[in-house]
Amino acid sequence: MKKVIFINSKKYKNFKNINIQSFNDNEYYIKNNKKYYIKNSFYIHLINNNINISIIKFLLSIDFLKRKFDKLILFIPYLWYSRQDKIKDKSCVFSKIIAKIIIALKINNIFTFEIHSKHILNMYKGLLINISVFHFFFKYIKSLFPINKTLIIFPDKGGINRFKNNSLNKYKINYIYLNKKRIKNSIYYKNKNIKNKKYKYGIIFDDIIDTGITLFKSTNIIFNNGIKNIYVFAVHPVFSSNIFKKINNSKIKKMYIFNTIKPNQYNKKIKFINLLKIYKNLFNEYI
Repeated sequence: MKKVIFINSKKYKNFKNINIQSFNDNEYYIKNNKKYYIKNSFYIHLINNNINISIIKFLLSIDFLKRKFDKLILFIPYLWYSRQDKIKDKSCVFSKIIAKIIIALKINNIFTFEIHSKHILNMYKGLLINISVFHFFFKYIKSLFPINKTLIIFPDKGGINRFKNNSLNKYKINYIYLNKKRIKNSIYYKNKNIKNKKYKYGIIFDDIIDTGITLFKSTNIIFNNGIKNIYVFAVHPVFSSNIFKKINNSKIKKMYIFNTIKPNQYNKKIKFINLLKIYKNLFNEYI
């Protein structure tokens, strides 16, 4: 099926860019008078660090595409507010508001990567399709590390459940999860003995890296248990609270992470995996 592929980034030359500009009062508008003779469109929306501005630009882009094309399929690698799925102190659930707005836009399908909470899927009433990328990571790991000397570590039980749900036992990789408990604003781990002389490499798996509190506590536990070569594989680089400095000072050798969010900084310890590889597979499999 022929389609026009758009992305909100000028970096990807093979895709069309939606030209969003601003007036002197900082209100946005789209400058594009081009006519398209193909009826189907696919829009990839990458989020930058200012999520709220990203939402406004997203809504403008969707309105533009809906007026230009008969069919619109949307790909948001990191879904805004996807961790705000529960009511606390009688406040609103902002993820539900976002879902209602997107449903009202009448998009044909929406794809996302490794959504943090499964409750979000119900909010979209079948419109949202969650894609797992962990199988890609495992293939990547097998190309870099000797499997018989590698231990996969999940920082909590939620991570191990995601691992089992994707039937990745077929890769025959040794793995454990750490027993994490949150008490108020602090994270505590029960002692997890992972000492084993045969493991030379420890690889931490997680879906989101934000403040890094969980990540660095996990790293210290692994290092203190004798595994000195520690690597990280993660999906969403939220990156806050001066995390780049913390990564530099940590025991982490290298971090591999998708560019689901546009990075505003770069670090010698971080290797961003280009999502274009996944996009191509997605186009062939789902569209």
